[in-house]
Amino acid sequence: MYYLAFFDQLTGLPNRHLFIMLLQRFIHDEETNNLHVCMLNLKNFGEINFLFGFDKGDEILKEIANRLRTLVKEGAAARLSGKAFGIALRNKEREEVVELVEKLSKEKVDSVDLNIKAGISSYPQDGENPKELLEKAELALLFAKNTVNFYKKEYEEKLKKELRIKEFLEESIEKKEFGVVYQPIVSLKDFRPVGAEALVRWYHPELGEVPPSIFVPVAEKYGLVSQINYIVMEKAFRELSDFVKEREFYLSINVNAEQFYSVELIQKLIEFEEKFKFPLRNVILELTERALMAKSEKAVEILSELKKLGVKIAIDDFGTGYSSMHYLVEFDVDEIKIDKSFIDKMLENVNAWQVVRNIIELTHNLNALALAEGVENEEQIRELKKLLCDEAQGYYFSPPLPFKKLIEFVENERQNLIK
Repeated sequence: MYYLAFFDQLTGLPNRHLFIMLLQRFIHDEETNNLHVCMLNLKNFGEINFLFGFDKGDEILKEIANRLRTLVKEGAAARLSGKAFGIALRNKEREEVVELVEKLSKEKVDSVDLNIKAGISSYPQDGENPKELLEKAELALLFAKNTVNFYKKEYEEKLKKELRIKEFLEESIEKKEFGVVYQPIVSLKDFRPVGAEALVRWYHPELGEVPPSIFVPVAEKYGLVSQINYIVMEKAFRELSDFVKEREFYLSINVNAEQFYSVELIQKLIEFEEKFKFPLRNVILELTERALMAKSEKAVEILSELKKLGVKIAIDDFGTGYSSMHYLVEFDVDEIKIDKSFIDKMLENVNAWQVVRNIIELTHNLNALALAEGVENEEQIRELKKLLCDEAQGYYFSPPLPFKKLIEFVENERQNLIK
């Protein structure tokens, strides 16, 4: 009965109840000079279960527990919930705590990367009891951008603002209150508009116009991106349906990893195709390298299903993620988008120029189109044309436009070409 009450049945580590008791003991122990409480979260645990199965997920949790037993010499380790572990480290310097967490996060279990992040609070400055220390560690974890993050008092206010935005986002999702703008994509062969990327915009009655840089990270953190993306997809299909039927013009839509690996994506595409009579051959789904590499075998399966529907695939922000030749051979991609960071530097930095040239050559060798993102001046266009880049988008041509302005832009450019 004692074991069932105080130990995790899968890993054999102390559970949350016993961990809190151990923290209390450490706090009252005269030999405790300082105490660091870490909350560890396995960020990609859902993906591991999905790709390899729950048995493999359980094996990985047990292996993490074994490694924590080895690494934590003076203190305690516990499994707090499904994918969350806790560590209490006594009389250690901050650097030692960081070193321990980073050592754990860099290791692999059966060739699976452990995407571990840790939030850390310290006794006595951050809290005087186990409850406070765990809450502060969880808050530090919530705002962790890198592997390890220590609690800061400013996180309290940040969390309030973040939760307020989250609440408003959920309300707007329910009411489908998001707008869509379109950034034109232009062929560099004849400067003809050949497509447009759909981008989300959010105007809230109380907050006003909220920039994507503010609300998208919140949506990502709380798993709301997929729902917003489907609202964007539905509105873009509705607005552009008649327009794309009359010409060769494609709609490019961003899709996150969660969407891509869910059965809902195929269902939604078929539903919107039937509802708006939108030809799926005119759709390009943009995915990041990271999204595709997360579950490469499953990705091949899904890409095959999308191809049967006529949907094309673009790799977004190419060069900033895995850039693995392995997946490029496996995945039948139609377009590779060269990240803006390389386009910005290509005229001044020979290495950036070389990267752009190599990506264009690689793309053509794969029988795909190369698209330059974030083009802002004529010099960049001139150089990209020399390198035989196929398409480009950016403020040099046009900022993102509402639907009616997009139609005007396309028609005006068509008239200019005729002239």
